[in-house]
Amino acid sequence: MDKSKVLARKYRPTNLADVIGQPSVTTSLTNAFQSNSIYQCFLMEGMWGCGKTTVARILAAMENCEKGPSLEPCTKCKMCIEIFEGQSSDIKEINAASATGIDDIRNIDEFIHHRPLRAKVKYVILDEFHMLSNQAREAALKILEEPPEGVRFALCTTEAHKLKGTIHSRAMPLRFIKIPWPQLFEYIKNIAQKENIQAQEDALKIAAKFSKGSARNALRNLQLLSSCAGNSIITPELATSTRNSKR
Repeated sequence: MDKSKVLARKYRPTNLADVIGQPSVTTSLTNAFQSNSIYQCFLMEGMWGCGKTTVARILAAMENCEKGPSLEPCTKCKMCIEIFEGQSSDIKEINAASATGIDDIRNIDEFIHHRPLRAKVKYVILDEFHMLSNQAREAALKILEEPPEGVRFALCTTEAHKLKGTIHSRAMPLRFIKIPWPQLFEYIKNIAQKENIQAQEDALKIAAKFSKGSARNALRNLQLLSSCAGNSIITPELATSTRNSKR
């Protein structure tokens, strides 16, 4: 394996079919897309590292792929590349943990009322939405009450219970769940084979169990173990000792 490659980035899904452990989310969005009934606002709730922002980007690419709209974005056109790299000027990604104020929401309001430069549908992806200040959240609610055509919102949060019912009522709820460790084990086992990472199955099971239901964590654990093992095989002892050293 090329140690310079970040596995969590290399294997980040680019279509709904590749998103693991979230069948209700992917099925709901697939059906909505195929029936041309996509909501203007999604409330994506779930723990860190379970795919919320990834799915939001996939949705944006599905609608804006230059060879689409398509359930499977091509990933090769300029729009797809910019979206998946988080560099599209028409897809605004904001981390509400750091951009918490009213001025940040005013910037969003200005963004959505300008015509897109290249996209068919503009997207606003707000990560950790629950961390907005009360004033900013009220301003966001006003935007969500009457959003302009051709704009969609993905409100990503790890604590949806902190949001007002008025926010919930204006969004399609998508609940991201912890991924069972046996599924994560199969996932990283397949990736280890692709990357020529030598590992005993029991070691990968330990890495999967320590991933806390997160595909991102599982890939980071695999990468850490690969780096620690060097040219040696990854053993259960190494997986356990590496985990203990992180505490």
